[in-house]
Amino acid sequence: MRSGFFYQPDNNLLRIKSALEFTAKQKQHVPPYTFLAPYYDSMMRHISYREWADYYDSIFRRFGFSVFDICELACGTGSLAIELYQKGYNLTCSDRSHEMIEIARKKCKRAALNISFKAMNMLDYHSAHAFDAVICAYDSVNYLLTTGEIISCLNRVSRLLKPNGVFIFDVSTEYNSRTNFSRTYEWDPQQRFKRYGFFDAERKIQHHIIEVESDGVIYCEEHQQRIYPLDDLKNLIDASVWEVWGLFGDFTYEPVHECSERAHFILQKK
Repeated sequence: MRSGFFYQPDNNLLRIKSALEFTAKQKQHVPPYTFLAPYYDSMMRHISYREWADYYDSIFRRFGFSVFDICELACGTGSLAIELYQKGYNLTCSDRSHEMIEIARKKCKRAALNISFKAMNMLDYHSAHAFDAVICAYDSVNYLLTTGEIISCLNRVSRLLKPNGVFIFDVSTEYNSRTNFSRTYEWDPQQRFKRYGFFDAERKIQHHIIEVESDGVIYCEEHQQRIYPLDDLKNLIDASVWEVWGLFGDFTYEPVHECSERAHFILQKK
């Protein structure tokens, strides 16, 4: 159980969805990571972005990649970028959510950190500057719901990199969805948000419904992620301009196994 949250597995989708409802007169549906943005860092407080940055740093060193300029796609509120910046890397970041980007900018301004942020979808991101590495963390690639979008992402990233540039991304596994998010209900009474997760095993779609109450209004975001078989992703990569340097389970250098919750792909541009 995560601190500050209450988990309640249940098989009755309609009953738990109704349990999400706050006592309020209005309900407004908003795009993902809009109204949630101010609460996101609190919701993710169990994540150690410092350890995540340590892992990336160790990957660069372990494989002898020469990396200074990093582009982070789907950067959220900039927590990982800040940790990597403090390790001496130069960061340029983007996220499709304007609201998340504004919070990232404010965090860096308060800390006097020179990190560039741009509100842009990862499939559209472009730069006149070529990078040593592109990263896309915390299963953001799972938000690409079709293989066509995966291919577009691989092609887009290849245009952002210098020759022999590195692309690192991770995906959440089906084991993670079935074990941790098949039927989950979370409530944070202090921040006033609720989240219900359920996994559509037939369509391989992970759903999260997040509701936040503010001034008598319920703001509802519906998030969807595609849970890809790793072999499907490897086949797409093999048919592209990328060479796989590593595919590791969780935050290790061990191969992905049947109980891995996360898989990290390490690719180099051919």
